[in-house]
Order: sequence, then structure tokens, then C-alpha cells
Amino acid sequence: TLVIVDTEEPADLLPTSQRRKAVVAPVGSPDEWFAEPTEIETSRLRVLFFGLFTPLQGAPVIGQAIALLPPETGIEVTMVGSGQDLAETRRRTAGSPLVTWREWVEPNELRRLLGEHHVCLGIFADTPKALRVTPNKVFQGAAAGCAILTADTTPQRRSLGDAARFVAVADPNALAEALLSLAADPSEVHRLRASAYQRAEAGFRPRSVAQPVRAAFLAMTKQKQT
Repeated sequence: TLVIVDTEEPADLLPTSQRRKAVVAPVGSPDEWFAEPTEIETSRLRVLFFGLFTPLQGAPVIGQAIALLPPETGIEVTMVGSGQDLAETRRRTAGSPLVTWREWVEPNELRRLLGEHHVCLGIFADTPKALRVTPNKVFQGAAAGCAILTADTTPQRRSLGDAARFVAVADPNALAEALLSLAADPSEVHRLRASAYQRAEAGFRPRSVAQPVRAAFLAMTKQKQT
């Protein structure tokens, strides 16, 4: 009766006769991930990526960007998780001393880690799926009060507006330049963290993301009653 999709783009993949059934409900973030941004006691820019290292995420792009960062730059990158692209991502970092690798951690620990980092990285691949989603890490990072740095795709622009820093898809040079820019501009990092959290509060909580589905069910009920 209804087909629930997380962005507008998957609705276009439905047969033409079925598209009227599509309801867009963004992934959003569980309430327990929400935390207003607080001061982090370090002069270095702390950057976090977490994921399953699937092709969707474009983690090798992150690895190559890390290799482009000068070792003396004031950036620390934590990479959390394991999966298909982990080995290639590690190879592309070229042994950079700026990165720390961690196995997957439990949700409570991951929420704590987000609170200790200024920037949460999104996805950077140019695969068809990557171009039509806004990933959970973007919603959760924003809810946790991190600045969001992710690829410039239509669904992510739609989800985040001006509450994120966007870079060209699958472009490690652009990602490295954005990281260096943020490391040199703490006030912009502060602005992005606050903007991301405000965006999350306005639209990423479960009650908000469920509204389109609720409205669709109410409309169906009303039609049956008339």
C-alpha cells in the first residue's frame, strides 16, 4: 500500500505505476544520540569516520586525503570499523601518523567518541547508491553536535542545507583541502557544529522523520472513512 524510502531518489526507481505509493522518511537519528556540542580540550582538529567500509562509503577516498595532509598539520583522524574497503583505505593513507585505527565499537562508546571529535565524516563514493542516499552517520554525527563534512550530493544537500561542509564527490584533494581549511578556522568549526545540531533537532529526531509516514496513514484512514 505504501512504499517507504529514505530519500526522494529511490522513489524514482519504482515502476511508474507505483510511484504514487512512495513516502519519503529520512533515516534520522535515535533520541539518545542527541547532545549539544561542547568545548573539546585540544588545539587540534579531531575528525571521526565510522562505518563498515563498504563501497557506498568511499573510505579509500578518505585514506588518500589523509595521505595528502602534512604530518605537522593540526589534525587527528580516527577511523572506526572494518569491512570490504578497509585494507585499501589503510594502504592509501601511506602510513600517515595522523590516523588512529579502531575496530568497531558499541553504540554507547561510539556516541562518546562523537562527543570527543569536532568533525564527523560522511560518505564520498561516486557509486549510484552513494549518489542517492543520506547515510546514518551524517544524521547521527549532526545529532551528536559534530560538524559534518561529506560529499556534495543532491540528497545530502537536501538533508543538511547550509549546516554542513560539502566537497566534490570522490575527490581526495578536495577533502584534504576542506580538512586543512577547517583546521585553520576554529570559528567555522564551531559554527558548523552548532548548525548541524540545530538542523538535527529540527528534523532528525524519530518523531520528525516519522511524520510523513504518519500523515500518509492518516490520509488513507480518512479516505476509507469517506
